[in-house]
Amino acid sequence: MRLNMTSQEMQRNHSPSYQPGRTAQKDLIVPGGLRMRKGEIIIAALHHIHNNPKVWENPGRFDLDRWDTEAVKKRGRTDYIPYVTKQELASDTLQESIQHCAQIS
Repeated sequence: MRLNMTSQEMQRNHSPSYQPGRTAQKDLIVPGGLRMRKGEIIIAALHHIHNNPKVWENPGRFDLDRWDTEAVKKRGRTDYIPYVTKQELASDTLQESIQHCAQIS
């Protein structure tokens, strides 16, 4: 459990993905009123998403325990975007990397 929270907090603070691009699947208006047309590229600024004080209490603090709070459990699905689509896969992949590094050292 603590290893999973560690990997999530590490990814929230220091995302291994550099602003992933996505293609709009339909015409839409994003928060702030920007109109996106189907087929246009959307680039998420992960650092800003993961450090939004409206979503994350004290976002600059490295806090493993935040992942076991009701606020985080109820967050929106776009408030935390790990480096792959499924959070579980991201955590498992990072945990495997950590375990591999531990075996080497």
